[in-house]
Amino acid sequence: MKRKRPITPHAPTQTLGLLTVVALVCVGVHYSSLAETWMWQRSALISGQWWRFVTGNLVHQNLFHLLVNMAGLGVFGLVFYRHISAGTLVSLILWLACVVGLVMWWGPYQQYMGLSGVLYGLFMFGGLSTIHTPSGKCIALVTGIKCVADALLGQALPMRAALGIDIAHLAHGGGILGALVFFLPSNSGANVVS
Repeated sequence: MKRKRPITPHAPTQTLGLLTVVALVCVGVHYSSLAETWMWQRSALISGQWWRFVTGNLVHQNLFHLLVNMAGLGVFGLVFYRHISAGTLVSLILWLACVVGLVMWWGPYQQYMGLSGVLYGLFMFGGLSTIHTPSGKCIALVTGIKCVADALLGQALPMRAALGIDIAHLAHGGGILGALVFFLPSNSGANVVS
């Protein structure tokens, strides 16, 4: 019987710790005055406030929006904390935040906030990183189908009314595209889960 090699030579607690820090930053920003200076706003970006490309992903419209995104981050952590190292996760989150911020620049939006674009990218990367497992194939497939369904159904989704804002499907697509671009070089000859 062929013995499988372990998937996680890194410390999963570091990955969970990093996700906890991201969640705490999002909650802290929500309950502070930082939201105004961190929100992705086209006019502020034009005036040179480039950090908003990244920090806009950490700002949320309201408590429900924050809770939905934190639930998504929690699910990601529970599913993938053993499969993605903290170092890879730091690079991935920063990359996805930049990609989502830049993708939104080319859209019609004047302002954007929320972690969902990054979350779509995290789930896609997680699914691709574990594609050799049955759950990885399923996660990659479900993430792809959900993004396509969101794009086709547009703002008719019940979540839009609950959130109280338009859903930025462009950000979701940007997150998935960013994950695909990040995954390809990291998977060519190197082990993404180490």
